[in-house]
Amino acid sequence: MLLVFHVMQVVVLARLVTKLQENAHAYRVSVGTSVTAVPLAEWTQKLLLPAAQCISNGFSCIQSTYFIPKDAVKIEAEGKLNGGDRAPYYIMDRRARLKHLKVGEKTVHINGKAPTGRYYVIVHFYQPNFLPFLGKVVISGQNAASTLLTFRYCPHVSGCRAIGTSQYREGMRESIYVGRQNDILVSIAIPEDKGVWIDYVLLVPISSFSPSLLDVKPIDITQDFIQDFGQRSFFLKESTSQFCLRSAFILTTRFNGGALSCNCDSLRAIKTGCQPFAIGELCVCPT
Repeated sequence: MLLVFHVMQVVVLARLVTKLQENAHAYRVSVGTSVTAVPLAEWTQKLLLPAAQCISNGFSCIQSTYFIPKDAVKIEAEGKLNGGDRAPYYIMDRRARLKHLKVGEKTVHINGKAPTGRYYVIVHFYQPNFLPFLGKVVISGQNAASTLLTFRYCPHVSGCRAIGTSQYREGMRESIYVGRQNDILVSIAIPEDKGVWIDYVLLVPISSFSPSLLDVKPIDITQDFIQDFGQRSFFLKESTSQFCLRSAFILTTRFNGGALSCNCDSLRAIKTGCQPFAIGELCVCPT
């Protein structure tokens, strides 16, 4: 097959795919490069927006998790009979049971139970194939309530979360009310030409909601810090590992509300800036 692109009809996009890496020795961003030919009619600036793939320790991804409040109601999307659909190839949890809304399927209905109360609706999903698109969630029980969700482009190995927003006030979070009839039907609808994997729906009481629920939990490296730095009695010197140096720098700057000025004496110091952090951030003086 011969593919011919007219030069006026195609935008060539050099896309940088970034992966945030956090490991025991350094914080780094690795960058891979690919070149993609995009038809001019389909071009949008949104194609330039980066998306996180994972938190990495060295050269491999770490399984990230999301916090679930104790009083939240978790409703799995996969059916009890079919055991879920095939998950995207790149996700870390190969045991995950998901519902795949394929292109053309549009809607999935999920049965669940929830105590009476007012909730925010959060959906955990995987969406590696499309630019952001709007979906709709309808909670039906004693009464019906609906909310919008943005299924953004999400190549993250642990998936992403989206929260229900108002149909009338763009981008503003909106809660729904579940009445005395605790049996509910959750319906998720997406455009016919889109697709998404749904893991679960989370109904979070408004009193338990925090914006941090929409982000993966930080990786705890406390024990690594104590084990590595503690062996040196928490004393910094030139031979101290980069992990200890960076950790100490982060702790210090956060405690001080930011980095402090060197304030080197312009008459006595050779430079107004400090020496590298590895040797204590001292002023450079004549020897």
